Amino acid sequence: MSPSQFSMVVDPIGSGYGITHHIVGSDVKQITMTLQTPLDGNETPFLIGGKPSGQTYAGKRIDSRNTSGVIRMNGKVFGRSKAELSADGRTSMAENDNTVASGGAPAGKRIEHRDKR
Repeated sequence: MSPSQFSMVVDPIGSGYGITHHIVGSDVKQITMTLQTPLDGNETPFLIGGKPSGQTYAGKRIDSRNTSGVIRMNGKVFGRSKAELSADGRTSMAENDNTVASGGAPAGKRIEHRDKR
């Protein structure tokens, strides 16, 4: 499924973040995917509709604006991610390198830019 609409909300939670993805697919099916990560290197589950999806994220805070992590699906490495928040906190850049295709995106490196609205 290639998403036709996508939004992301990031909220600070303790030392990490709560991330909520709102996805509307081309079939108009709505999906809500959430992750609450303390950014301490421990794996935390992605939830879809409040239920574990089999996907986890083990992220670490590098400094006040940078994070990196490993994404697993059913225990197997699926991809790696690095993210950077701009100094003014208004934009972010994420570099995702997936070993397999996912969500309509091919395997390989993707760079995503987001603006705070």
